[in-house]
Formats: sequence, structure tokens, C-alpha cells
Amino acid sequence: MDKDGAIIILAGVGMLFGILGFFAYLLAQGKTQIQGTITYPYMIPAKSAETPVIKTEEIRPTRPHIINHTLMQANAWYEIPIPTDISTWSMNARGTYDILYSFEPSHSTYRTLFQGTFLDSDTMPHGVTPTAIYVSSDTAGAVVEMAFFR
Repeated sequence: MDKDGAIIILAGVGMLFGILGFFAYLLAQGKTQIQGTITYPYMIPAKSAETPVIKTEEIRPTRPHIINHTLMQANAWYEIPIPTDISTWSMNARGTYDILYSFEPSHSTYRTLFQGTFLDSDTMPHGVTPTAIYVSSDTAGAVVEMAFFR
């Protein structure tokens, strides 16, 4: 055997020991598995057959029906009916106007929904289940956005 052939054989044996040493290191680190064959160090973990438990508080509706109501007259009260077949709703004050809202047809008690804020069925006072929301603004052209989720 000539000198070049011996160097090639020694280099091949050295590479083989290097590869085996690398896999031994990975096995010691727990980054690979041997199941009949050696697998690459970054295995994708097997998917669990169990589905995760989802709490009912985490399930949120995803398809809203959005309606924009323009209050054409200043200081006039408008009725926005709330459908009974929805799971939740939200109301946004769009634009730069504040909105007055009430859950009573008489409007004797009302609150202010400031510009850029929202009210939804989750932040309603306890025990209130309205069938309609009455809205008003001191400026004509204010927009109230209602989103109903089924």
C-alpha cells in the first residue's frame, strides 16, 4: 500500500470514530433516539393522541355580524335591538365623538361611552340582560359600531 492510500484509510477511520463519538454525545444529551436505526438529533416529538381540554371560558365566538349605526340627529335617542340568538355582543364608539347609552327606554339613567372605547356583554353590570340599547350623541353624525356574535 502506498503512502496516499494509507492516509485515505486513516482519514476514513478517523471520520467514522468522529461520527460515532458525535452520536454518543447526542445520546448522552438526550437529543436523539435509537429505535432500530439512528435518527437525526432534532426529532419532531410524536403527537399526543389526547386532545387538550378546553374550558368553556376560553371558547370565544369568531364570526361577528357588525352593524354601524350613524346617529343622524344630535341629542336624539336611537334604539338598537339586541338579537336573542347571540352569545355575546360589543359596542364601540367610532370616530371622535362620545356616545351616551342606556338600557332603559325612558333614558332616565345613562352612561357615557367615550371615543375609542367599547362596551360588551362581558363588562355589563351583573344581572342586566338588555333587549335593546338606546344611544345618543350631542353631535350629529356620530357612529356606533355593534358586533353580534352567534
